[in-house]
Amino acid sequence: MKETWSVFEYDQLQYRIRQRVHLLLWGFAVATAATVVMGLSSSLLIGDLFPTVLFFGGGWLVLLALVSMLLVRMQRRVWCVQISPEAIVGYDYARRKTRIDWLYAERVDLDQRGIRIRNSRGRDIEIPADFDRFPEVGELVFRYAERYQVPLYIEGRAWHELTIEKIYEDLAR
Repeated sequence: MKETWSVFEYDQLQYRIRQRVHLLLWGFAVATAATVVMGLSSSLLIGDLFPTVLFFGGGWLVLLALVSMLLVRMQRRVWCVQISPEAIVGYDYARRKTRIDWLYAERVDLDQRGIRIRNSRGRDIEIPADFDRFPEVGELVFRYAERYQVPLYIEGRAWHELTIEKIYEDLAR
């Protein structure tokens, strides 16, 4: 059977994410240069290189971990989504392709940030809530997730456990 794909693109989102990545990397480069300059100047003032390298090197490693975490988070966000009855494919800011077959999808999460499809191999596709045609994409994702019995979670709660009282707790009182 030939796969039919529904394609959704949002070029503005790609440009915005690329701008954020560039700003993040430039900020990291500036922070690295500042760390080196401050480390060298303080080692000259103290007269001992070891404590300075330990302090500023540790700070730089924490900064590196933070930047890496933010880059991975940005890489999950997609600007182009292709959905078929067999799989979902997303393209990130660097135009890298991530494919998740519906058979191997572990869960679909919906929250204020958007829709996130997870699989057992640690790959995620995140469709941001500000995606151009978000309602259409969401409808297709939920339709195929239900077809393949992929668990749906809304704001961290399983779809089948939700009731009106749980969604609108203030109104239930």
